[in-house]
Amino acid sequence: MTTEETDVQFPRLAAVLRYWNRKRGTRQMPARRDIDPVEIPSLLPVVLLAEIDGAEARMRLMGEEAAHAFRRDVRGCSVRDFEFGAFTASWIEAFELVIASSAPAVAAGTCALDAHPCRVETVLAPLADDAGALSHVFGGLVVRPVARDEPAPVKTLETYVLPLVRRGAEAAEERHARVFRTRGRKG
Repeated sequence: MTTEETDVQFPRLAAVLRYWNRKRGTRQMPARRDIDPVEIPSLLPVVLLAEIDGAEARMRLMGEEAAHAFRRDVRGCSVRDFEFGAFTASWIEAFELVIASSAPAVAAGTCALDAHPCRVETVLAPLADDAGALSHVFGGLVVRPVARDEPAPVKTLETYVLPLVRRGAEAAEERHARVFRTRGRKG
């Protein structure tokens, strides 16, 4: 597991990031055609794929487990149409960071579904079209209710770009410092 994967709380999301990294190889990002669902059957329940059109991202695919939280078909929806309560801003910002930086981003926090506290985490990573330009966002989403015997989650919302795309150590550090933001830390 790379250092960047240790920043991801849920193991299946770390696996999504490992898969993306493997497909990327030495490139900045893999191509959309490099992603093969047959290779990741155990991850499909949490996987998502959004198509980029300018600054807009529209959901093309969302795994059954991830989509269950919304109780409706989410294909074709703008990522701005998703409602996560306090986590909504971090969700949108994570997509914006991927689009702006062409680097992976992670967002983690809490939300309430049917008045029950949940932990939420998303990992998002860029995909290229055949010409090498950003065309899709690939990743995963986990929305997990907090167990009754589990302590109430701290309401921490974090969104940041993972420094995975290496163009020299200084460039990665500068990019990471520029886009790291933490919001709404509450006890």
